[in-house]
Amino acid sequence: MKLLNKIEHFIFESNPKNFIAVVFGIMLFKTGVWYIPNLSASLEIARNPFINPFTNPEAHYLLWSWLSPAIAWAIGATNKVTFFIFHFAFSIAFSFLFLK
Repeated sequence: MKLLNKIEHFIFESNPKNFIAVVFGIMLFKTGVWYIPNLSASLEIARNPFINPFTNPEAHYLLWSWLSPAIAWAIGATNKVTFFIFHFAFSIAFSFLFLK
């Protein structure tokens, strides 16, 4: 029960910044940071979102999510580095929005 009391004390009586930092650290530990496997395929869509770049019919599911490739195309993020930074910035922005 002492462990539960310490956890309860940390959750309800600790500084909010410390609590958020610990929860964010646990989240990163649990989910990790990893490369998106189909990022190169989404990049092909972003290079020209008005055509279907896939010949494999099983890859057409990537066209259902057209918003991020279309925005990347509109702002010119059509190479690997800028496309990755574009998505990474949205990830960071979502995290800060969640914290807010």
